[in-house]
Amino acid sequence: MAHDSEQPILRQIHELVAEEHQLRSTHTGIGLNSAERGRLDAIERELDRCWDLLRHRRAAEEYGSETGRDAEDGDAAGTDDNPDI
Repeated sequence: MAHDSEQPILRQIHELVAEEHQLRSTHTGIGLNSAERGRLDAIERELDRCWDLLRHRRAAEEYGSETGRDAEDGDAAGTDDNPDI
C-alpha cells in the first residue's frame, strides 16, 4: 500500500499517463504533429522522473539509508527544471 508521502507522485503519474493515452488514442492512424510529439516527449521524460523519484523514496524507506535523501526533498509536481511540463 502506498504511503501518504507517495500520493502526490502517484497522482502526477496517473495524470501524465492519462494525458499520454489521450494523445496517443486521438491520433491513432493519423500521427502526431510536431507540437503534440514534443508534448508526448515531455510527458515521457516527466514520467521517468516521477518513477525514479518514487523508487528512490521507496528504497530510502526500505533500507533506511540516505539513498532517498534527494527524493524526500524532491517534488513530483513539475519543477522549474523542466519548463516543458
